[in-house]
Amino acid sequence: PQDQVAGAGGSATFHVEATGAPPLSYQWYFAGTEIPNATNATLKLTGVSEEQTGRYWVVVSNALDFVVSDKASLTLLTGDSFKIISCRE
Repeated sequence: PQDQVAGAGGSATFHVEATGAPPLSYQWYFAGTEIPNATNATLKLTGVSEEQTGRYWVVVSNALDFVVSDKASLTLLTGDSFKIISCRE
């Protein structure tokens, strides 16, 4: 998953792509804790708040093995903070 930036009350989406012998299972984690019902390749957070900022990762597994993803951070933009996310000529 890639780092995400979201405004307060906004949304953020983490995604992972994995290959292996099916079926593949997914379990997302935040700050060392399993996120209940977060068992898909995509994790969508809505109504983002300060309590949701931190590091997220996913464990992908099948009957043979499991892999732990790199950690991705969620940063909350507050107040007069902003970030340019794309630029076109």
